[in-house]
Amino acid sequence: MHSAAASYRQRPHAVFMACALGLVCFACQGGQTGGEVVEGPPSVPGSSLGCDREILGMLAIDAREPLGFSGADALAAVLDRRAAELAWSADTLPFSIGPEQGLSSIDLALEYRGGPVRWLHFKRSGASTDQPSTGDTGCGPDRLAIEVVVRLRTGGGAFDEEFSAELEAPSATYPSLVHELSLDTLSGSFTVSAPAGYSAPVVVVSAAWGEQYFLGTLAGLVERETAQSNASRPESMSVIYATWPPPSAEE
Repeated sequence: MHSAAASYRQRPHAVFMACALGLVCFACQGGQTGGEVVEGPPSVPGSSLGCDREILGMLAIDAREPLGFSGADALAAVLDRRAAELAWSADTLPFSIGPEQGLSSIDLALEYRGGPVRWLHFKRSGASTDQPSTGDTGCGPDRLAIEVVVRLRTGGGAFDEEFSAELEAPSATYPSLVHELSLDTLSGSFTVSAPAGYSAPVVVVSAAWGEQYFLGTLAGLVERETAQSNASRPESMSVIYATWPPPSAEE
């Protein structure tokens, strides 16, 4: 039987790009050429598509109820899988990035320092909050959110960061992480040059772990001023700066 889970295992990078980032990808249109541009801001899995996040409880790191696995189980899947080859995108127009180019490496180390472990549920926006429901809402399964400290380094020093983030886990074997970093506060040497009318204030770090893979992206959350009804309004999109593993490594 061909299941969704089997498809996910066969094509993890493509599914992660579409789902874990919470994005719909569009090629540059209207004659514009450039990097992989994605309309809409990246978001934590489950928080898009009209779903609201609800905290159903706080758990001990070793508590296996109510989801059948613990935060410690989810952490075991990521602590020993942290390094990978990284490919910087060759075309990020209309932006230019530096100083790293081509092939590099990434080291994404997670450490648990006693932070909270939350039991999360997602439900359709506007749904009744009188009685929390743990049934299927079309917003994805319940999951654990474990606060961890992340150490992110790339081979050429573009990123050399430490920050707190949430590792989300719908199961013990498929945790993921999505976190926004302000470009202005980065400790590494990463730079983004944007043309007039554009800005790139945020870098989104996205990573996913599975039984046979460790993959992710570094993406730019970009704002563009557009004219509509004689007024300017900000329009959001995203550009992929780098991916791991490199595309050729997946085939």
